[in-house]
Amino acid sequence: MRPKAIAALGLLLCAACAAHAGIYYDDSAECIRVVDFPQEAPCTLGRLLQMDRLYGWEMVTWDQERDAYTIAANLCIGSNDGTDTWFQIGGAQRPRETLIMQGNLVVYPYWIEGENRGEHYSAVPRTVNRLTIGVPGDDSVTAALKFHDQNEAGSSLFLGRIPGPEGTVRQGHGGQLHVHHGVITSATPRPGGEFGATTAVGGMSLTGDSVVLDHATLSWISGAATYGMSHNATVRHSVFEHLGTAMINGKQDLVGCTFRNCETAVRDYGSLDAVLTDCVFEGNEHNWTLTYTDKGLVCIDCTWDQPREGNLYRSWENPRTGQVQYPSFVSKRHIIVEVVDDAGEPVPGAVVTARCEQETPELTVENATQQTDELGRTPGEGEDGAILLVEVVKRATDVENQPEVAEFSYTIEATAEGLAPGVVEHFRPAESWDVVRIVLGKR
Repeated sequence: MRPKAIAALGLLLCAACAAHAGIYYDDSAECIRVVDFPQEAPCTLGRLLQMDRLYGWEMVTWDQERDAYTIAANLCIGSNDGTDTWFQIGGAQRPRETLIMQGNLVVYPYWIEGENRGEHYSAVPRTVNRLTIGVPGDDSVTAALKFHDQNEAGSSLFLGRIPGPEGTVRQGHGGQLHVHHGVITSATPRPGGEFGATTAVGGMSLTGDSVVLDHATLSWISGAATYGMSHNATVRHSVFEHLGTAMINGKQDLVGCTFRNCETAVRDYGSLDAVLTDCVFEGNEHNWTLTYTDKGLVCIDCTWDQPREGNLYRSWENPRTGQVQYPSFVSKRHIIVEVVDDAGEPVPGAVVTARCEQETPELTVENATQQTDELGRTPGEGEDGAILLVEVVKRATDVENQPEVAEFSYTIEATAEGLAPGVVEHFRPAESWDVVRIVLGKR
């Protein structure tokens, strides 16, 4: 509980920090605010605890055995006053450090309409307000951010948006979140204990200008876990589980992620244009719902099980253009072609060409012509130039959940000097990195 009388500003000056770095209670925003900490000396949970004890706020507590800090208030990282603010959770000396929030955590935008001059795209300087959880490249640091289920209070993480009363938000530009081998979850990880905002899409707002989810885990979130995250994001080898919607809208590019026990793993709410590579879908109600966009979802070398409620395909008439939009799902898979002679010996330098057998002028084979290496193989996993084929396209029609389905087959030919050509016809790429063997006989 906050004391009835709190100083409007309780400024902590740190010799190691910028001259005006501060931690204080901001009455106007009803939050503990951290301002003007540089990258080389970011603010930490330990400093928040020191300030709380110094000023008697009684808002920050520390469980030393678990290295867990609890903040019984809102926390605002940064401001829109032209300063940079960096905040760090976890490190080599505190590998399991945890922050438990009993209020909202807001990573402030650098520009707010009505408060900053000009437009956000011409704002100078474009300052950095960043929350970092974990350490890049160090999987021994497994820091965590947890939110208490506040029932109707809806505590959550806001990036680049400022929560207001009754589910309202103020829009801004800026705010960054970088998670490395870290966790964002509920402090009560069980059904009914999910955290999330009470805004229209719920969950968390990640509408900032830089998001990195690197071997991160996001779980037990009610609503959309990554609302607003799009082209500004780097998402690699992360897990999304026990939540409402993992990915929603925008131009997304994810690699090596797992979507588990979600209501909807990938949701189209009007502008989805996503490419997912080496991702896994399992135990979800819907793996994807495609209902508005004129683009959709492309899965490369992905695997999925049958979702409990199926996937959803629906067309939509865009009121701005009057055109009906038909979202699509596309599955693509890499293959390896192995060329040998009639004695079973590899044929280096053979030219391999893959061609779609269906009349689809818009459908192209990526890396369609390749040469074999000394093992007689075209490029494989982790190598440039691997042959990539479209397996299937499912496109929404005017009848809900009756998509038009097109499956594709290929003719693959190999030639080498001094040997007769070889060909495989009607090949369908049902498994990623399938090895297609072609035998070249004597002329």
